[in-house]
Amino acid sequence: QGWLPEEARLRVQFECKPEDVETLQQATLGVIAELQSGASESHLEILRAQRNKQLSVALQSDEFWVSELEQAFRAGRDPRSILEQPGLTSLITRERLREAARRHLSPQDYVEAVWSAQ
Repeated sequence: QGWLPEEARLRVQFECKPEDVETLQQATLGVIAELQSGASESHLEILRAQRNKQLSVALQSDEFWVSELEQAFRAGRDPRSILEQPGLTSLITRERLREAARRHLSPQDYVEAVWSAQ
């Protein structure tokens, strides 16, 4: 079962002017729709490269290790599985990404929160 959690969460955050909120929300929903229909191979290459870069930075962070070790402990997983994460990036395929997006990114199951400084 590796390092994958029982439940999946996706958080999208951005800072913008109030008048740009709806445009960015629609763009986010557009990306989700694209993932659900199947991302292009060039998009997947970008995703893999970004994931590898994020992991290489995260692996140097105490916060990453504390969080990952806590999740492993709570899930009863072998904490050594954390070390497998970099190799898993190559397993991301168009089909797996499409299925994950369809399973976890339902347009009906999301919370939208907009914070506006006044």
